[in-house]
Amino acid sequence: GSMLFANVGSLAVGRPGAFQVATPADGLPPVAVSCAVRARDGTIWLGTIQGLYRFPYPFRMEHWNSRHGLVWSFARNGDRVIAGTSAGVAYLNKDREWTVFQGSRQFGSISSVLPDPLGNIYAVVAREGVIQLSPDGSLAARTPLGQGGRGETLARTPDGQVWLAGGGIYRVQRRGSSLSLDPEDLPRDLTSVKGIAVDRRTGELWACSGEGLLHKEAGTWRLIAAPGGPSCLSLAIQANGDVWASYPALGLDHPALVTQEGRRIGELGGFFVGLDTRGWVWGGGGKGVYVAESTQAENSVWLHLNEMDGLTDLDTNRRSFFSDLDGSVWWAADTSIVHFSPQPDLAHPAA
Repeated sequence: GSMLFANVGSLAVGRPGAFQVATPADGLPPVAVSCAVRARDGTIWLGTIQGLYRFPYPFRMEHWNSRHGLVWSFARNGDRVIAGTSAGVAYLNKDREWTVFQGSRQFGSISSVLPDPLGNIYAVVAREGVIQLSPDGSLAARTPLGQGGRGETLARTPDGQVWLAGGGIYRVQRRGSSLSLDPEDLPRDLTSVKGIAVDRRTGELWACSGEGLLHKEAGTWRLIAAPGGPSCLSLAIQANGDVWASYPALGLDHPALVTQEGRRIGELGGFFVGLDTRGWVWGGGGKGVYVAESTQAENSVWLHLNEMDGLTDLDTNRRSFFSDLDGSVWWAADTSIVHFSPQPDLAHPAA
């Protein structure tokens, strides 16, 4: 049931709302295409005014135009990829289409999703509260009305504790059909905490606030002076303990490396920052996506992915980056969903 479209400078294969796209940056010849056909093995043959071209398949980038509005987060729940959309929590079905779980339809925009080992899904109803879905997608529990803590982002520590950042920092606990938010004692009266992340080596928590980074050590939160002033949106913690943060208010697209003393290296900016299974650093801003090996990123040497790499939308969505187990990465920009499987030498091409 897939369709094939070939044009000058672009080639798309898929179904309405879910196309994979290739451009000259992926090896497509930048010439007028007169005809195109896909062979049984997936290879695409292009007839052009300059000759016959053979284009291998599959492509490395997959696109969807979201039917459920903006997408703010991704996660993997067993064999399913799930997403927080403007219409609820959605999952990618076997037909490669996004379907909203019935139990989340009534809540609208979801800013963060977090599955647990049993297949349940925690989700933040944007700035309202937290819901828990059963593995079948039905509603299992929720925070009472008016007690949502202005939630934004979820995280889980290695011991299974679920944490929420929003109007403060809270531990999320289920009591019957209700989810309670137990507030943490923070060093100041902070009214906004945008992002939260876990250091997998130690189980310690990090968070973004308008007054700086917060780090929980030995049960106590410590405020680290903000590098540059504005609040960051998201955090990513490397295996060596280095912390990357995104700062969109500064107007640049790159994330920043922040030491535990609050010192920054390189440029700031961006709507998300994340690490993939290789340890590469990914940053998303208003002009596309940036990627680099950690040593390159420390020196502000970034590879910029934009429309020349097949991206149909460049203005990335906040905190939407997700690194999958197979080494591929997911993010959202405007109403586009992108799934990208980078080649091994993408960040550092061989000479």
